[in-house]
Amino acid sequence: MTYGGELLVHAETLSSASQNVAAAHNELNSKLHDLRTLLQPLTQTWSGQAAADYQERQRQWDQAQADLNEVLQQIGKVLEVAQQQYGDAERANIDVWA
Repeated sequence: MTYGGELLVHAETLSSASQNVAAAHNELNSKLHDLRTLLQPLTQTWSGQAAADYQERQRQWDQAQADLNEVLQQIGKVLEVAQQQYGDAERANIDVWA
């Protein structure tokens, strides 16, 4: 958050954001797994072009899920690094005045 050109950072907010990203990542994967499990009995009955088309779409969805997982993991790592770096800078500033 900015105040008159200043940047205000709360380590707790960065930590919370990192945890929220991890929770979203886990929830998304869980829901997609549940959906696949729910659809499996139906899709196993398909044959021919319907089965091939579904498998291609499923492959695309799987790739999109993998891409999203990678992005969420990167965001989580960036938040963790930012929290660590801001914490280190704050401790260094405190040490200057100690």
